[in-house]
Amino acid sequence: MFAVDLLTWLLTGFGLLLLFLAGLLLLEICAGATWKAPAPARFPLPDRVAVIVPAHNEAAHIAAVLRAIQLELRPADRLVVVADNCADNTFDVARSAGAEAIRRDDPSKRGKGYALDFAIRHLAADPPDVVVVMDADCYASAGSLAQLASWAWAYDRPVQAQYEMLLPAGSESPALAIADFSYRVKAIIRLLGLQRLGWPCGLMGTGMALPWSIMSRARLASAQIVEDLLLSLELAREGKAPLYCYDAKITSTFPSTVEGQKSQRERWETGHLNMILQVLPKLVLSAVTTANWRLLALVADTAIPPLALLALLIAFQFAMSALIAVLGGGLFPFALAIATSLLFFAAIVIAWRAAFPGKGMATLFVRVPTYVFGKLRIYLNVMLRRRLEWVRTQRE
Repeated sequence: MFAVDLLTWLLTGFGLLLLFLAGLLLLEICAGATWKAPAPARFPLPDRVAVIVPAHNEAAHIAAVLRAIQLELRPADRLVVVADNCADNTFDVARSAGAEAIRRDDPSKRGKGYALDFAIRHLAADPPDVVVVMDADCYASAGSLAQLASWAWAYDRPVQAQYEMLLPAGSESPALAIADFSYRVKAIIRLLGLQRLGWPCGLMGTGMALPWSIMSRARLASAQIVEDLLLSLELAREGKAPLYCYDAKITSTFPSTVEGQKSQRERWETGHLNMILQVLPKLVLSAVTTANWRLLALVADTAIPPLALLALLIAFQFAMSALIAVLGGGLFPFALAIATSLLFFAAIVIAWRAAFPGKGMATLFVRVPTYVFGKLRIYLNVMLRRRLEWVRTQRE
């Protein structure tokens, strides 16, 4: 009976944590799904803006990206491309396209964080007022770079644009449709919810602007595969939590190959989970002891695991608490599991209707079990502490 009582207490604690995470998820989704955009705030542009484009083997399409960026720049602005550990002619293509190309070759230090650090040290001799970071496969809508730079300059805080991932042309994959939904929940609906709640958001590595006074002090040189999330948390701890600029929009495209989609999701989710396990506990203590509520809000948002993992954890809690109830351990953990399941289900339904208005949910319910269980290998790797190195997502 002692074992049953112990399991009851453990499941109660676990259930309360899941109830909090599911409730927070529902709150963010409800706020984002019902959010109405106000008139966009307009601020004066800083005198000088530098756009940094980290690029690893991007020669095939970087010229088009650079031309699109140049249309948004003024004569005093700079466009810096870091050809980072490239095995192709990215450097030559970028320079021919009119960018200020710099080359970094250090195979022992791979990752975008090192490329950004290299670019910042390059700019330090003649620093701009604001730095904007754009990935080499992203396009900004007209006026978005100026909007980002002006917000960062006016608020003296990091600013993140709305970042939308588009499906490849002609894609009809149900699995990719579920991945698209999961991404929209994480990167659009929840960020709109954070904006409406007045909470900070996390940076996404591209479509982000930072004042030089912040960017020049940031610890960027890292092999961390979610360097943008780590940077967000560190800046929030320093009182410079990022803002979400809903009016600035950038787009990219999901990888068209199955292997590219798989590696991209694995990199995102592994990095996120490692951050939850390794960094967040210390930051919770720091936020509480320093009364840094913006940091605490960002930590709480980051603590929400990927939807597939959260669904698995809720299912596990439900099954175990039902077993304990049958064994006479009490009904409270089972009641928690039911409440958590209802909150999570409501969050998913509201998010689906916000992401795909008028579209039926048959695809979601038919494909979700396969999609969720297909993630088990990723989560097992995290539990076994297997290191995942940064690699470029294969897009063609």
